[in-house]
Amino acid sequence: MGLFVRLTASLLFGLFVAGCGAANLDNPLSRKFNWFGYLNGDDLREACAAGGPEVYRFVYNGDYANQVRTYDLAVQPDGGGKLSIHVFGPAEVARISVEKGLDLIAPWKGQSALVNLRPEDITRLRAAWDPSSAPEGLEMSSERFYWIVGACRNGTYRFNAYLWPSKRFDSMTFDDLLFGWDFTDVKVSEPHPAVSEATERMQGVDIESRFNIRIGRNGLWTLGGGQ
Repeated sequence: MGLFVRLTASLLFGLFVAGCGAANLDNPLSRKFNWFGYLNGDDLREACAAGGPEVYRFVYNGDYANQVRTYDLAVQPDGGGKLSIHVFGPAEVARISVEKGLDLIAPWKGQSALVNLRPEDITRLRAAWDPSSAPEGLEMSSERFYWIVGACRNGTYRFNAYLWPSKRFDSMTFDDLLFGWDFTDVKVSEPHPAVSEATERMQGVDIESRFNIRIGRNGLWTLGGGQ
C-alpha cells in the first residue's frame, strides 16, 4: 500500500471517529453514516424519559444534494431555548483556507448558528408543533422537498413528516418560525418541481447520493418505526 493511500485511509478513519455521534453534523463523513439515525431521532429517543428534557428536531430536506437545514432545540429550565442550526449542501471549495489552517473537510461542513430563544418563542413553537403521527407508509425521495420532525415532550417521543406538495405541508406553521430565527445567511431553497438529471449533472450535483426513506409507526420504517 502506497504512502498516499495509507495517509488517506488514516485521515478518513480519524475524521469518522472524531465525528461519530447521531447529532454531529459538522463532520461530513459521520453525517453520511449517521444520517438515517439522525432523521429517526435515535439519540433523542434514547434520552427521552419522564422528567427528562424537552427537545425538538426539525429537518428540512430541500432536495438533499442541494440543501438541508436542521434545527435542534433544547428547552432550558428558564423556559427559553437553545436552537442549534445547521445548513449544508454542495461543497463550497472557497471555504478552504491555508491561512486559517488547512481543513480538508471545510467545503462539506456547511454553515451553522446557535440562537437563544425566549420563553415566548418556545410557547409559539409549541403551539405550531403538531403532535400527530406521520402517515404510515409514506415514501419520500431525497430529491423531494419535505420536513421531518421529532420531539420528546413530557417523556414521550413523537415523529412526523410533511411531503411537498400536500395539504399537510401547506398547513404547517412552524417553518415560518424556524426560518425567521435562522441567521445562517443561507437563502432557503423553496419547494419547486424537480429539474432533469442532465441539468443537475451540469450543475455538479451529486445525484449518486440519492436515496429513499419510508415512514413507519412513529419513525423511519427500518429504524424502529415499523416493519
